[in-house]
Parts: sequence; C-alpha cells; structure tokens
Amino acid sequence: MLIINPLKPIYIDYVKQVIRMGNFKYNGKELEYEDNDFIKIFEIAKVPISIDNLIEKMIHKTNFSKDDIEYLIDSLKKEKFLIDYEKYQKILEDEEINRQNLFFSMVSDNIKNWNLDKQPKILILGLGGIGANVAMILTRAGFEKFVLVDYDIVEKSNLIRQFPYDLNDVGKPKIEILAEKLKKENVSFNLKNKKIEKCEDISKEIENSDFVICTLDKPSRIIRRIINELCIKYKKPVIFSGFSEHIAMVGPFILPQKTACLNCIENKNFEKNIQNVKIAPSYGPLCLLISSIVANETINYFTKFKKYNLIGKTMMINILNYNKSVIKWEKNNNCEVCSNDCK
Repeated sequence: MLIINPLKPIYIDYVKQVIRMGNFKYNGKELEYEDNDFIKIFEIAKVPISIDNLIEKMIHKTNFSKDDIEYLIDSLKKEKFLIDYEKYQKILEDEEINRQNLFFSMVSDNIKNWNLDKQPKILILGLGGIGANVAMILTRAGFEKFVLVDYDIVEKSNLIRQFPYDLNDVGKPKIEILAEKLKKENVSFNLKNKKIEKCEDISKEIENSDFVICTLDKPSRIIRRIINELCIKYKKPVIFSGFSEHIAMVGPFILPQKTACLNCIENKNFEKNIQNVKIAPSYGPLCLLISSIVANETINYFTKFKKYNLIGKTMMINILNYNKSVIKWEKNNNCEVCSNDCK
C-alpha cells in the first residue's frame, strides 16, 4: 500500500507547473511536470492504495500508458513523494515516541521505526546545567539505562538553568532528585554520589558503560584528562561539553581508535591560571542549547538518523549573535595517550 508522504506538506504551482514537497524551496524537493494529468496521482493517493489499484485508477483518469504510470510511481517512491503506508503506520504504534520517530523518518532516507534494539548504558558525569537537562531529554527520547554521577546538592541558584529541579529540591542530592523526577517504567538509574579526583574514582563506571557524556568542570582541567584517558583505555565513545563565558562548546566528540583524543589537541604549555572564577556566570538558554546538541549527538550515534555528526569535532556557538564554528581535530600519531590505541 502506498500513500502521499504525510510527513511533509506538498504544494502545487499550477502556473509554473512545479510540485514541491516541503514548506520552503531551499530545503524541499521540487518536480517539474508538463502534463496536468501528472498531478492526479497526488489526488488519488491521498488515501492508502495498492499499486495495482493506483495504476488502474491512473489509466482510467489520465492519458498515460501503464508503462508511464509504473515509471512515475517508481520515481515518486524514489523521491519519497510516495511512501509505504504499512511502514508509516508501524511508526505510529509507540505513542510515547512516535512523533520523534516521524521526525527521524522525515529527515532520513528511510521510513522506519527507530526504537533502539539494544539499550545502551549511558554514563552522565555531572548533573548540573547541562547533564541534568541531557538526562531529561534522553529518558524521554527512549533511552532506558543510565549511570548518573554527581556529588552536589541542589542549590537555589541552580534553578535558572537546571530544569528538572525546583524549590522543593533545594538542599537535596541531585542524583536522587533527578532519578526520582525522571522515573518511569523500564528506565533504570545506577546512582553514584561521588567526587572524581583521580582515575580510580570513576574507572569501573566507564569500563561498564557504552557511552560517556562528560559535563564536569572540576577539578579544573584535570577532570577532562582523567575521563579522556579512561575512555581511551576502555575504548568508550565520549562527548565533552561546557561553556566559556557566552560561548557554548560541544565536543570534542571522541571515538577511540578513530579520532583525536583530548590529549592530542590540548596545549600543554598553556599559560598558568592565576585566578579561578569564584561564582561562575551562567544562563539557562545557553545550558539548554548545549544540552540539546549533546542529546542530539547521542541519539544520532545510536540511531544513525542523520549523516552529519560532530565525531572528531568541537562546535562553538556564540549565544549573543549565533555565530558558529566547527573545528575538526587532527589525531596526533605521537600522542602518549592514544597513539598505541590505533596500533
């Protein structure tokens, strides 16, 4: 059974004799036609119809030959103007995430159910303005296995950017509050209320995870190196994120054996820090922007719903003017952390 693609609007320009799928020309698909009989297939296939019945009706209502109609149907299927109705209906079965699956199918080359066949174990390090929001997005996106690591309590100043928490949570451990807020059927949380200062503090959790999201910033500089070394050692993908003043930073997104690691790209001779910020400025929309991109990269890593990703890269976005830059990092073949990893 076929149906006109219900995932995108379709417009017909009768003057220019152009049919477009999508609201905008720059990201839509356009087909030119010469015979007005062409558009009758869109009228017929507004409801589900078998290929045989579609051919029969087109023969009855147009001057096209059967061969012409079969070619037209194949062309419209190839360009996704016509899609498989049964596959579309299957996407709708899971009411909780069917809108998400429809989105994936809209932007990909496939009409399919994107539910995870095997649930990965996601390790989230830090449950502040980025980590807590990432956890919230991923649980609602269909992920079910999490290890949450944080040693902090909810403070009143957190509430402008750490959206799972509220005033009633102030003074309570973040990991316990977050797990309770995000609790739902089939979702499991392994909670680790601990501070990370050396490799031994987090080695086991990284070894037993499938994907690592690091949003920690303390101890300054040291923590990222600890996580990087362990992820390289245990061959675990890791995505770092944070912000510097008004600049959102997502990445580097590291795949051991394939991309540069953090040690490849950090400047060991960086000038000495003579002062730490005592109370760091922060901004809710900036944290949500970063959280959304991190969650999007995580989802795409496991579903492959889009071809572009930030693997091996760092994206920086200026929240003040929306200027964006993406840096692709080169692997250092002499890196003392990961050079042996690819041999």
